[in-house]
Amino acid sequence: MSELEKDIDILIVEFLENKLSEKELHYFFEWICADKKNERYFFDLKAIHDSRSNLSVDISESWCRLEIKLRQKQEDMQKKKHFIIRCISSVAAIFIFLVGLSWYFISNGFGTEEPEIYSYFTGGAPGEVHLPDGTCIKLGANTSMSYTSEYGVKKRAVILDGEGFFDVAKDEQKPFIVISGDQCISVLGTKFNVRSYPSDTVFITTLLEGSVKFITSSFDSEKVLRPGEQLKYNRSNTQVEISMVDTDEVVSWLNNYYTFQPQSLKEILARMSHVYNVTFECLDTAIMNKSFRGTFYQGQDLNDFLDVIELATNLKCKKQDRKIVLYKE
Repeated sequence: MSELEKDIDILIVEFLENKLSEKELHYFFEWICADKKNERYFFDLKAIHDSRSNLSVDISESWCRLEIKLRQKQEDMQKKKHFIIRCISSVAAIFIFLVGLSWYFISNGFGTEEPEIYSYFTGGAPGEVHLPDGTCIKLGANTSMSYTSEYGVKKRAVILDGEGFFDVAKDEQKPFIVISGDQCISVLGTKFNVRSYPSDTVFITTLLEGSVKFITSSFDSEKVLRPGEQLKYNRSNTQVEISMVDTDEVVSWLNNYYTFQPQSLKEILARMSHVYNVTFECLDTAIMNKSFRGTFYQGQDLNDFLDVIELATNLKCKKQDRKIVLYKE
């Protein structure tokens, strides 16, 4: 049996289990778009498949996770090619799913026009972006963000690498989606802060107002945050920690300073590595878990920051290009 002669039931199951080849994926998407009956049949089989897997996941969350997996698959095939992943709401799941399929065809060369991509990179200084719907995004140091010209047409979605504070304009018909790495954050209208630099092991989402849903391909169910809560997602072991935090401290960077009250030296250096676009290596591993307090201003010279670290820790700092080594004298 050739790969395109497989029974459609087998293709659907293998699609749900992420086992289809690129050629089979193309054939599968053509089949599902050819007829509404095909679409309904797919969702019927998917419901059976999910029930057999003993999963209790709503259709919005399920497809959001599915599209994250599609993005990862496409990144493996075409590195550095950017596109907005299609995460869908339960209200219009089937319709928006078909919109997502059109994105698949476009990104693989099956469409005729590719939406224009708007990209932003802040470099060393934070910046601010205003989206067409009135949503305001403040971007942290060395942060990139992108969205396409289709933003707001059927949904609102952006890709973030770095740190951003989101003040989202409310639109109950079009959820706002943030895609960062293998995580997806979905909201209607709210204020929240995301720190998810590609080099970080831990991604941090902090909610100030409203509510957000946090989804990754590693979870069987979504995580919902309440105001004042912070979610830390460890990508290396997929562990999640949710706790109440001082949100003023988290977003102090919006007022041109970084405050730590108190935090471990490991967390402080991880935070400031993005501000100064350097990496830190501490040869005294025991001190990395010791807590310190401090406030540093945006624009403060790196040498001034290192002077403070030396005084607080009794360590010496040595520069090696973009790497700072901390050691005992």
